[in-house]
Amino acid sequence: MVSVSKASLSLALSLLGKVSPRNGPFPLISQLRISASAGVLLAQATDLEVYAEVRVPADGELRPSLASPEKLSACAAAARRQR
Repeated sequence: MVSVSKASLSLALSLLGKVSPRNGPFPLISQLRISASAGVLLAQATDLEVYAEVRVPADGELRPSLASPEKLSACAAAARRQR
């Protein structure tokens, strides 16, 4: 499990959402690659022409995974509601 501030995650998703195409020719590139270690969440996106990565302070570890920006936002919202 990874803990990240709401403001940091929101900014990261808004920046990477501009790079990651919603309905691109390859479903894989519409996903964000996320991982966390050593106090940093690394989120990456590409549309095969432009690449972006955002580093956000975080607590916890996460092996590299793929997630859609929409599902990641929904998971963050659900976690906030559970608190």
